[in-house]
Amino acid sequence: MNTILVLDRDKSIADQLKSGLPKKGFEILEGERAGRLKSLVASHSISCVVLTVTKEKGDGLTVLDEIKREDPNLPVIVLTQEGEVKPAVEAMKKGAFYCLQKPVNREHLIMLLEKAVQEIRDGVAALAEVCRK
Repeated sequence: MNTILVLDRDKSIADQLKSGLPKKGFEILEGERAGRLKSLVASHSISCVVLTVTKEKGDGLTVLDEIKREDPNLPVIVLTQEGEVKPAVEAMKKGAFYCLQKPVNREHLIMLLEKAVQEIRDGVAALAEVCRK
């Protein structure tokens, strides 16, 4: 099972994902910002993170930095408020897998989560193949 960590004060994103992802082999884990981040990442095998970043509160970019320090290969899908371009650009520079503006199309987000997890699997498989040679 793939575990998706949702870091968003707005519970609606996690609720949207909970309605469609368990059927596809995904577990949704909710967290509150940096306070529990390290314990959540350490105690669960996280496949991908969904993180909200806003220009009013720059803490989302700080959390993205922390995630990338802990695991540079962990894909992070960043959500921004409609019309917020600067936080999205900053997030991409810091290594976000993809950025979406709210309101989020649930099917598009699920497709991105599946793609992110598949890219990680492909990378692990390629690394394993290199190590076997």
